[in-house]
Amino acid sequence: YNVPAYMLAGGKFRDKIRMYCDTPNEPTGEAMGRKLKKRMEKGFTFLKMDVGIEMLRGKKNTLTWPAGMLGETPMNSSEFDKIVDRNQIMHPFTHVRITDHGLKLLAEYVSQVRSVLGYDVPLAVDHFGHIGVDDCIKLGEALEPFNLAWLEDMVPWQHTSDWVRLERSLKTPVCTGEDIYLKEGFKPLLEARAVNVI
Repeated sequence: YNVPAYMLAGGKFRDKIRMYCDTPNEPTGEAMGRKLKKRMEKGFTFLKMDVGIEMLRGKKNTLTWPAGMLGETPMNSSEFDKIVDRNQIMHPFTHVRITDHGLKLLAEYVSQVRSVLGYDVPLAVDHFGHIGVDDCIKLGEALEPFNLAWLEDMVPWQHTSDWVRLERSLKTPVCTGEDIYLKEGFKPLLEARAVNVI
């Protein structure tokens, strides 16, 4: 159509926008904090990282799941991949639960990141893994002290009632939308006021 891309999205509303920078995982929170600091040195003023059950792989007493569903403990890599593969089992149906020890380890990781990064920059988190809404709430509460910008895609976007529970239960904003196609997918979430950020 020989027009700027913003015209295809409804027109121009601003001259510039803030971008956030996502960053691949590191084995420790300190290493992640240093990596995020390097992003800031490149000029990024908003950051995002992953915090989820994938980080608990191989760590004892961090996750439970129904016996026989994914094999016997300890969970091997192929069994673990079954619960994190988006095309296998939807979040509410895995019955994977995070233990208090698992929650503590994930919170310690984010605490280490913040100790290196500080609180002068917004930090969002994503990729929690296929856990149910109750454990998403527990994890969101455990991460509350770290003043996160948002918790992204904790449950599938189609589960509007779960998003309502998350939004009403947590003090940290919740975010979804990158997998939604066309306005019809956004409408139930917007009408229910189920998310804070899209």
